[in-house]
Amino acid sequence: GWLEIHYDYGKGVNRNTESKEHKLARLKMSDDAGMIRPTELYDVAANCMSCHGLAAPNLSAEIAEKLFTSGHPLKTEFELVEYSQGRLRHRFYPPDQTVNKNMTVAELARVYVVGQVASLVYAAEAIKKARDVSYIAKQKIRIATAIRAITAVQDRLVEAKALLAEPSEENGRKFTKALVDQDLSEVFAGFLPKTYR
Repeated sequence: GWLEIHYDYGKGVNRNTESKEHKLARLKMSDDAGMIRPTELYDVAANCMSCHGLAAPNLSAEIAEKLFTSGHPLKTEFELVEYSQGRLRHRFYPPDQTVNKNMTVAELARVYVVGQVASLVYAAEAIKKARDVSYIAKQKIRIATAIRAITAVQDRLVEAKALLAEPSEENGRKFTKALVDQDLSEVFAGFLPKTYR
C-alpha cells in the first residue's frame, strides 16, 4: 500500500526537485501505509532477517510453517553484507545518505556481525514456538552460523557472552551498541563474503 505513495514526488516533480515539505508529508504517508524505514543498524538487520529467515515476530508458528512447507524460502545462507552491499544497493545505511558508500573492512565487519546477531535473535525466537522438524532444522543452521560469528568476539565484548547466553532483542541491541567503537576487521575479515575481503 505504500509503494505508489513513496514514489509520488508531486506533479511535474522528480526526486531531486521535490520540496522538503512534500517529502516529509510523502514519507509520513508512506510510513502510515506500512513502509518500514529502520534507522539503526540492528533494526535494518532485524527487518531483513524477519523475512529472509521466515521468522517475523508477529508471524505465528502455524503460518510460518505453512509458508515453509509450501515452498517459501528460508534462506539459511542469507548474509547481510552480500545482500545490502551487493544485490540491494538502494538500501542505504546510514539512512540519511542517497548513495551507498563503499564501506571499509571495519564497517563491513560491523554490518556482518550485526546481521548475525539479528539472525540469532530471530531464529532462536522462531524455534521456541515451532513444531515442524524441517523448519526447526533450518533455524538451527542459522543459529549455529550466528554463534560461530559472535563467539569470535566473546573474549573482547562482555555483551557477546550475554547475547550467547540469552539471545534476546535487548541483548542484541546492547551488543550492537558495544560494537560502535570497535574495529573488528581482523576478526571478521575471514567471515565476509569473498568479494568484500
